[in-house]
Amino acid sequence: MDARRSRRTRDRARKSWYAYYRQVRFARWLGFATGDGDLGRAFRSAGLPCPAGGK
Repeated sequence: MDARRSRRTRDRARKSWYAYYRQVRFARWLGFATGDGDLGRAFRSAGLPCPAGGK
């Protein structure tokens, strides 16, 4: 898995998505965010590109 990490986070859009998702996971772990939610909707409202298929 570590061998693929550089490929997985090479471009800027993926880096921003993974950074955002790390924050979401951490907020869920602390209990701030509940439920699954729509990550694409969160990206659209923040004005960030969502490489996970969100329009």
